[in-house]
Parts: sequence; structure tokens; C-alpha cells
Amino acid sequence: MQLKQIQKRIVKGFENSGEMLRRASGKTPKKLDSSVGNTADFDQHSRVNFLKRNRYATSAVAAMLLVAVSSVFTLESGAFSTEQTAEVQAPKQAILAMNYEEVSVSEKMPLIPGEKTEGAADLNEIVESSASFDAPFLKGYTVKIDGEEYGFFKSEREAQSVLDTLMAAYIADKDIVEAYFKETVEVAAARKEAGAFKAYSVPENAVEYIKRGTDQEKVHIVEAGENFWTISEKYQISVGDLEKANPEITPERLQIGTKVSLMVPVPLVTVCTVEKAIYTEQIAFETVYEEDSSAYQGVNKIAKSGEHGEREVVANIYRMNGLEMNREILNENILKEPTTKVVVKGTKVRPPTVGSGVLAKPVSRGTVTSPFGTRWGRRHNGIDIGLPTGSSIKAADGGTVIFSGYDGGYGYTVRISHGDGMVTVYAHNSKLQVKKGDKVYKGQQIALSGNSGSSTGPHLHFEVRIDGVPKNPLNFFKF
Repeated sequence: MQLKQIQKRIVKGFENSGEMLRRASGKTPKKLDSSVGNTADFDQHSRVNFLKRNRYATSAVAAMLLVAVSSVFTLESGAFSTEQTAEVQAPKQAILAMNYEEVSVSEKMPLIPGEKTEGAADLNEIVESSASFDAPFLKGYTVKIDGEEYGFFKSEREAQSVLDTLMAAYIADKDIVEAYFKETVEVAAARKEAGAFKAYSVPENAVEYIKRGTDQEKVHIVEAGENFWTISEKYQISVGDLEKANPEITPERLQIGTKVSLMVPVPLVTVCTVEKAIYTEQIAFETVYEEDSSAYQGVNKIAKSGEHGEREVVANIYRMNGLEMNREILNENILKEPTTKVVVKGTKVRPPTVGSGVLAKPVSRGTVTSPFGTRWGRRHNGIDIGLPTGSSIKAADGGTVIFSGYDGGYGYTVRISHGDGMVTVYAHNSKLQVKKGDKVYKGQQIALSGNSGSSTGPHLHFEVRIDGVPKNPLNFFKF
């Protein structure tokens, strides 16, 4: 209430008290003589005697003044505070309308709110506005984030529970060294016009609203191995929302490089945590290479296998809303040293992969068990070389593989073109080690011997053809 209104109430109280004193005395004061001043017919002695005779009436006036003043600041059963001390100055008035003495009332009046008790009227929640009683407010609390208010809560405890719940989601079951909000966050007293008030905020709903925050549009470019499920997990959004945002994309046909639109929620607060973690991690082994001049270039052999080591790590992990932003290693303890891997690399220059016209033996051992020519009334188009299954079969000359696979009675077969119409054939193998289109050099291993196809025992059937005509292999090399 404004001070002018308070003053009017007090003045009215004085006017009423004058009337009461006149009635108590049973006398009607004489009219003032303006020519002789304020005390012409009522001297100081008479005033004192008058007040003594009417001390009870005077006490009644004082009581009325007290009631008048206190009524200004009392609303039903509770007093409501502007949380300030008001000094009230009454204007000069003439008691009994005789102007025998100028009276002023000056007193410090702290307007302190009364204690609210259980079952108190709802009016006890109302806070007087600084302007007038015409605009009452509800007293409550709010959560402020960078100056913006979120929610209107009945108690400070409820408002604080919102912040505590937001923080707890990222510190539970962890050894947290430090936790704080990146934004300026506080619980503050607040008020709301009673006429506009509907209901207090529910802490649980406020938590979800702040966590959800606002949506931010992003574009994700699909990488190898990704699908709608992995993308939704990465950005913490549902697969359904992802499909709604990208109606033109068929999830089952997602291609690498596809641009996927995202509406990613950005929380209104960022919980920053520093977590002290103790964990073990693998120590990768090193690989060293040694050269071998007896092996062809590109041929590598593992001389010693490598083994990973292990160490215990103590670190501070810095996170924002649970996502790791940085990791500070505080201490490391080696539990197991890694073992270095040793690889031997061939350095010998490979022979050319084009035919030279000079053939070498396709095997390093074995015996010719069936020569070229007519055999059992049938023409034999090559030679058979008996040798154990799994023996190395090598290219007789450099060239290009034109067939590698299973070929009826020939079994597993390799055919190599050496140029100028020359082709060599290697049949009845147990395993093929080249494929069609490969470039091979003379002496390169291309298969392992066997007993596949129409064969009576493990051996290599070897042919030489020039322009499609079978030739005796022994005319090209000696066995």
C-alpha cells in the first residue's frame, strides 16, 4: 500500500478521535478567534486539566489509532510484508478542531510476514505488491538458467530438486572429483500474479523439459557400417524420429555418403563432470621388419609373433552431459610388457611375368610315370609326374593365368598363357593358389599336387600346347 493511503487512514483516525473526545467531555469548544491566535480561549493550564479529566477517553483514542494503523497492515489471519520499514508522518491536525496543539505520528513500522502454519488460508501465499492491494502476487521459487526463468515452484526445496536431479544423472555410481553446470544456474525467489496463476510446476516435468531443451538441425553423412539404428544411438534420438525427418530415404537401402537430416535435442543446461577413473588398457605391440635376399620381393614371413601388453591407468575424464571431451592421464603402471612382432621381407627381384619361351620343370622332384604320346590305345597329350599329395607346383615360365578351377576329368587345373600361342596346363591338383588374370613369373608356386579328377593316384599331369596343338614337354626341358 502506498504511504499516502496510510497517511489518509491515520488522519481519518484523528478526526474520529476528536469527535469521541468532545462527546466524552460533554462540552462544545468555542469557536477560535483568528485574531488572537490558536490559544485565545483555551490556555495551556486548561488543556492540561482537560486531558487529565479525560484520560480514559484519551486512552481510547490511542487504542483506536493503534487499531487504525494495524488494520492497514493486517489481512485476515496473516500479516504480509513488503520486506521494508516504513516511516509514516501524519499531517498537522487540530485535536477537537481547536488547534490547541499540533500533533504528529512518526514511528518505524516493520512490515514482517507472519509465520504460515499448517492449514493456513491460501491468502497466506499472497505477497502484497509494492503499489497497492489491488494486484496480489503468489510467492514461490524458480530455476534460473543464464537469467531465464524456468518453472514456478511452491518451495525452494522443489526448485532445488530439479537441479539435483539433472546433476544426479551424470554423477551416479562414479568417482566424481568435480561437477558443475556450464551455464549460470540458480534457484531464486519468484512471484506470480494471483489472477494469472493456474498451478505450480511439477519438478519431474521441469527436469524433462530442461533435458529436452531445443531442437538443433544437423546433417549426418553416412559412413561404412552405419544404419538408422547406429545413427539414432549416436545422436540419442529415436529411429522413428529419424525416419520422419527423412521420408525420402529407405533405411534398408542406406548408402555410404547419404546425407541424413537430424533434429538433435540440445539441453538447456550442460552438466560438466570430472571423473577419476582407474582402468586397464591394452598396450599394442610393435612390428619390426628384417630383410631376406633369398626371398622374392613382396613375400613376407612372420619370424616371431607379437603379443599385446597391459597397463593400469589412473586418469581424470572430462565430460559434458556424459560425453567424453578430454582425458588426463595421472598415472600408469605396466602390468605386462608387449612382445615385438618380427616380419622377414624378401628383397630378391622377381623374374619377369612374360614368357621367355624357355620352360623350366614345374616340380622340383618326382618321376615321369606316363610319357607323352599314345597310351593304351589312346593319345596322351602330356606327361604324368608321380609325387606326394601337397607337393609344390610351379609355373614353367612367366605369363598370365587364363583358367583356374575344376575342369572335369582334369580335376583342379591351372592354365597359363606365355605368349606367342604357348599355353601350359597343370592338372589333378589338390589346391589352387592363383586365379584367372593373375600375372605369374617363372618358378612361382601356383598349386599343390593331388589326385583330383580322373586319376589313379597322386600326380601332376603337365601339358604344353602351341596354338592349341599338344607338344611333348620333354622337348622343352630335361627331367
